Amino acid sequence: MGQALLRARIPYLPLHADDIDRDAEKFSVLVLPSLAVMTDGQMAAVRRFVQRGGSLVATGDSSLLDEWGDPRTDFGLADLFGAHLVKPRDTHARPPAKLKLSGDVYHTYLRLPQQRHPILHGFEETDILPYGGLLEPLHMDPGAEVLMTFIPQFPVFPPEKAWMQQRRPMFRVSS
Repeated sequence: MGQALLRARIPYLPLHADDIDRDAEKFSVLVLPSLAVMTDGQMAAVRRFVQRGGSLVATGDSSLLDEWGDPRTDFGLADLFGAHLVKPRDTHARPPAKLKLSGDVYHTYLRLPQQRHPILHGFEETDILPYGGLLEPLHMDPGAEVLMTFIPQFPVFPPEKAWMQQRRPMFRVSS
């Protein structure tokens, strides 16, 4: 993420989660880049940061594990995200020793809504963004703003099957 911020000429400073309260006034945005392991104290500091008017961007597994690495049943910061796991993730699952690859290649995209959040400034000329991953379903709180929706994967080859087969996306990425 640091490289992307540098290329976009967006200044940033790394901050340890234990120092959020101490340094909060220096920042307007706090980014949790898949910060899965968080203590209750660190999550409380994030909540105070947001309550004081700070913005929060969190990705991936942020706040899904406690300080011992044990999984929570939902995001520890679900109240801020407005999003909840439909079913708990097995964060300790390991991939099988041998993966069978069929050679199939798939496209995945995110669909942008007609009314765009300011964070999506610069994407006015497109309605979809390439994603390159899979998302798990989330339950959204009423009133949560949905920034993007996931377009289910579809094959690249053969070309006659390389099209979005579902009209409505299945999952949402929220603010």
